[in-house]
Amino acid sequence: MIDVENLTKLYRSQQKQPGMFAAIKSLFNNNMSYRIALNNISFHINEGEVVGVLGPNGAGKTTILKILSGVLFPTQGRVMVGGHVPWNREYDFKKKISMVTGQKNQLLWDISPMDSFLWLKEIYNVPNELFKRIIKELAVLLDVEREMNIQLRRLSFGQRMKMELIASLIHCPQIIFLDEPTIGLDIVTQNNIHSFISEHNKSNGTTIILTSHNMFDIEKLCRHVLIVTNGEIYYDGNIMNLSRMYSDHKIISVKLESGQLDLSHFGDMIGQIEYKEQSYRIQTPQKCFHDVASILWGKYDISDFNVQEPSISEIVEKLFIESKEKHEASISNCEE
Repeated sequence: MIDVENLTKLYRSQQKQPGMFAAIKSLFNNNMSYRIALNNISFHINEGEVVGVLGPNGAGKTTILKILSGVLFPTQGRVMVGGHVPWNREYDFKKKISMVTGQKNQLLWDISPMDSFLWLKEIYNVPNELFKRIIKELAVLLDVEREMNIQLRRLSFGQRMKMELIASLIHCPQIIFLDEPTIGLDIVTQNNIHSFISEHNKSNGTTIILTSHNMFDIEKLCRHVLIVTNGEIYYDGNIMNLSRMYSDHKIISVKLESGQLDLSHFGDMIGQIEYKEQSYRIQTPQKCFHDVASILWGKYDISDFNVQEPSISEIVEKLFIESKEKHEASISNCEE
């Protein structure tokens, strides 16, 4: 459904000192700088996938969505979305896609959501019967039936976000771009939107590309993730493989029938230890896990034993920090 090869995007900006004199000087002496937003990236997304795009601020996530949706032109590279080149902005392409952002409204502020939906219906030439069925189904699923005819500005932030989702689905798009769709929403509303997106994907086979700083969004909805840092793809694959590939430790929670652990049994095989009422929380490197577990079961009477991998949030944070350090090191080397 989406095929991206060697995509690069440069942003050009003018540098000037503050003040009136500097502003006049800049009219005759342009000091331009260039920033690499995306650096020769490639990836592929299959039809019906829900893909999460992760990265720190300024990594290039929103730039990717804007290029895929035809809002921006790339500097170079090949991009095909649903069989179309996005920036040609053909009518058939625009009917295949939809974009929702958590920080910008597409609905009109001073009229009701239903009036905006009727306006979108005419833009996309949606038949009357299909329009009525879609609006009814989505309003029930998102529990906003009573708010459809209230002025948009009178609705809560969560209700407005639900209306934005309905607006994005009126023309039955094949591809949906979601940029921070749950930003600022309470946990109940987040769960409702997660359930709705998941159900819509399963029912219609819609391809969904999601960016979010909320790892709860990603873990709930996505199996395939792209981790973008400094304009490059750091990881492209299944979210469950992140633990196996990048986790360097395990956490063992163990409760003893009696007595206490003798730390001399473990040497340097364990790191951080937390203790409370015969219960221990032990951090051990991956390579030492089996040895530590064998000692625990062989030398102690255990009433409870549990093993945890680091959370996806911890792993992603670690990757962000590693990529930042590598980027800063490469810049330092270039300057030298």
